[in-house]
Amino acid sequence: MKIKLADISEGRLSPEQSESLQKYFESGGTWQDLLKLETDDVEEVYAIGHGHYADGDFEKALAAFSALIQLNPYAAKHWIAIGATLQAQEMYSDAMAAYELSLTLDEERAAPLFYCAQCAYALGEKEHCSNFLKQV
Repeated sequence: MKIKLADISEGRLSPEQSESLQKYFESGGTWQDLLKLETDDVEEVYAIGHGHYADGDFEKALAAFSALIQLNPYAAKHWIAIGATLQAQEMYSDAMAAYELSLTLDEERAAPLFYCAQCAYALGEKEHCSNFLKQV
């Protein structure tokens, strides 16, 4: 069944189309795949977010990285970017949650564990910090 983006955004889906779309996402489908976005397109959004982050414009960086999460919530790199942006804003608990989510997607990453340790330390949770560092 073909579904048009305009039908989704304007709420013109039939019940069958809505059910089909729901099943698509429940089975692991992403907006990136549904919209047939190329990796280069997604990387361009990442680069824009990174530029905002480097400029210290964390609100715009968070918006760009959040868009990436909407496109593909299974990319650990995007969750790390969200975590870094939240950490830069001293939102340590939220940053740790984003980093930990990235670890569920890619367990072979030492960097998110280290970043979690930094956040735990900033929150005064020395034991929690130590537990993260033991996993690095």
